[in-house]
Amino acid sequence: MVRKIGDFLVMIHALTRFSIGLFFLALVITGCQSSDSGPFFYGTWILTDYRIPGISAMSPEEAKTWVGKVAHYTKQTASFDGETCASPTYRQRIILLEKFYDEFRASPELLDYTEGPIPSVEVLCGKRSWAAPGSMLMKGEEVPMVMVWDGVFFFLQKQ
Repeated sequence: MVRKIGDFLVMIHALTRFSIGLFFLALVITGCQSSDSGPFFYGTWILTDYRIPGISAMSPEEAKTWVGKVAHYTKQTASFDGETCASPTYRQRIILLEKFYDEFRASPELLDYTEGPIPSVEVLCGKRSWAAPGSMLMKGEEVPMVMVWDGVFFFLQKQ
């Protein structure tokens, strides 16, 4: 009888540990989603600053006029300063730190990226490239989200 009680207690202990493990797994899975139930880039963003790496199609004076403009990304729409895509597709990928210069002709340190990889998002309108500002985003671990347009890196702050 004592052995059966001991076996029963061992089984209860194992089930309890298994249940706790499942609970924490569920927490990790749901914790990976943002509070607004979408990827990191969903929401409303304000351009707060910019950096120009050297050669750019935009002058510093023009880039400065973009500060304060608004970008918005949801499952249904993507928009930036009046340009709207009613059927966005978001292509997420990783940019390796050692490939950053090849892709952007700028040092990752310009954006304070010192560790990689860097999550990035290309915004497509339907299945085609969206040739509009706000169509290329990236987000480092300790760095604000960045939008790339005409060779300028714009920093975005979530509202």
